[in-house]
Amino acid sequence: MENDSNIRYRVVTGVTTTRGDPPFVRLTQAFLALSNSLEGGKPDFQIWLFRALCNEVLNTEGQVRRHHAIQGACAREIERYSTKQSEIESAISAAAAEIEQAKTTLQEAQTLRANLEEYERKKESLMQYASRSASAAEQQRVLDDVAAVQADRNQADGMLQLRSKQFGTLLHVLEILQQAISEAPSLGVAS
Repeated sequence: MENDSNIRYRVVTGVTTTRGDPPFVRLTQAFLALSNSLEGGKPDFQIWLFRALCNEVLNTEGQVRRHHAIQGACAREIERYSTKQSEIESAISAAAAEIEQAKTTLQEAQTLRANLEEYERKKESLMQYASRSASAAEQQRVLDDVAAVQADRNQADGMLQLRSKQFGTLLHVLEILQQAISEAPSLGVAS
């Protein structure tokens, strides 16, 4: 972690070493020293400066490779971040879809519960009345009673007609008798 923070600091600030001048400055200084010594310096010193320049070239190349590795790591980190961000966004959208589905399910459940409660209230109110079979039996009993009453009425009507005819006949006979009695004194029948 500490190494990563140092690398990031160096990349941001442009400083690639922890001490001394940056590598390109040292490379430039070594190159200028070698080129200045070529005009009138000792060959041993020139060889030493050439080796120092080669050493600085190798150091600079190493620094460039490290920078390239750092850039690759940063690019991979950005790619991982983008991947994670897209995964998080897809998870958020999936969670939002699940929430909407849960809302729909909850609303359906609430509607179902309200319907069941209404059904229970109606069931309780219907339980106050007799069952269908009991109602049908009661209805049949009432119909049987009505049929019996109608039969009694028909029988009573027949009896009433018969009695009415008998009474009418009786009245007619009485009237004839009364006429016969009233004609008898006029006929002179002694009583």
